[in-house]
Amino acid sequence: AEEIEYLKAAWKIHADGFGDYHRAGIERGIKLATAYQNNNQPDEASKVLSYFQKIAEEMLGSDAELSIAIRNQLERINEAL
Repeated sequence: AEEIEYLKAAWKIHADGFGDYHRAGIERGIKLATAYQNNNQPDEASKVLSYFQKIAEEMLGSDAELSIAIRNQLERINEAL
């Protein structure tokens, strides 16, 4: 639970001058989703990943490694729900 609180505080993404999101923010979002999964909160993990999937695909494209990783993790969570 402490890890989730820390990651929720850290996941706030800062837009740069061009309105793009920093990759590090997306990676923190994935860590937060993983922490939710590990804490048996798949619904919260799914919400976080859905949010970051849109950002990653807009920023990096749908074929980017990070976008694919998010999509795969989201599919695994949704299958388990």
